[in-house]
Amino acid sequence: MKMEKQEINYFTSLYQQLEKELPGEQLADISGTRKNAIAWFGENGFPSQREEEWRFTDVSPLRKTEFIPSRSSEQPQVTVQDIEPFINRESIGRLVFLNGHLASALSSVQSLPPGLTCTSLQQAME
Repeated sequence: MKMEKQEINYFTSLYQQLEKELPGEQLADISGTRKNAIAWFGENGFPSQREEEWRFTDVSPLRKTEFIPSRSSEQPQVTVQDIEPFINRESIGRLVFLNGHLASALSSVQSLPPGLTCTSLQQAME
């Protein structure tokens, strides 16, 4: 099913609202790649299963999803006690994400192997 222009406009306008807040936006390579990708999407919309590379992937549910941006400054208050039942004591590390954002205070990366670093995408681009 071909996307209607208004559907494409909905998703491209969401991107435009967030564009300046995205990590790495000040880096030419990243912002250029994003601009090219959203321009392609503006012309083509979501891929369909009629396209060979996507024949086994149905992305149509994305068209019906209302996306609400998650900002790191608006994260829920979660404590280690809140996540205690979900902690695997045998793991060498723990990464906790709240609404897609790395929660460093709840994560545990001290036991990671040498040379392995864990940080947010935003911090990595600074």
